[in-house]
Amino acid sequence: MTAPVVPPDVAVAQTAAAVENVLIAVYGRLASSSMSGAGLGPFIARTVAQHSDHLAAFNAAAVRLGGKAQTGVDQPLMTSVVQPGLAAIASGLDAVMFSAELEMIAAATYTAQVAAVADHRLRASLASVAGVECQHQGVLLAVASVLEAGAAAIDGFPLAARQLAPTLEGPPVAFVRTDQGRPPTEGVAR
Repeated sequence: MTAPVVPPDVAVAQTAAAVENVLIAVYGRLASSSMSGAGLGPFIARTVAQHSDHLAAFNAAAVRLGGKAQTGVDQPLMTSVVQPGLAAIASGLDAVMFSAELEMIAAATYTAQVAAVADHRLRASLASVAGVECQHQGVLLAVASVLEAGAAAIDGFPLAARQLAPTLEGPPVAFVRTDQGRPPTEGVAR
């Protein structure tokens, strides 16, 4: 028996929800380990709340379009990126850089699908959430510059200019690349 075909917009919404489940799970794990000592507790709490909002929006779109809400993670993303990445974390800086990488994967996933979906409400959600994931990455990269400069922890948000490394060059890319985006049907749980 073959698995039922999931309509493309439903698959995109479900995969986006599964990616958000990954981010929530990873931040939950990092909050109780390497990142907690870096002074990132309030940032992690706010970021998880935002990822929970994203999850709710993507699940609402999936259900509205005739699909199922996703409660599980994007397993291929967990297996190919998250598990090896978590295993390689040896410091707070490693955890921050890994989190920044995951935020970019989420942004790339949503950006890659904006033009592909037919539903205008899902398209708007993908575009707006991609921008927020880029903001998360930007904050994480600024924090990484502070930690790379030798600080043991940050002194809260917003980051004071005196905390930033003098060599901070700004965002690493001018456009969100989509080559790290997850395939549109990858996170679909049937």
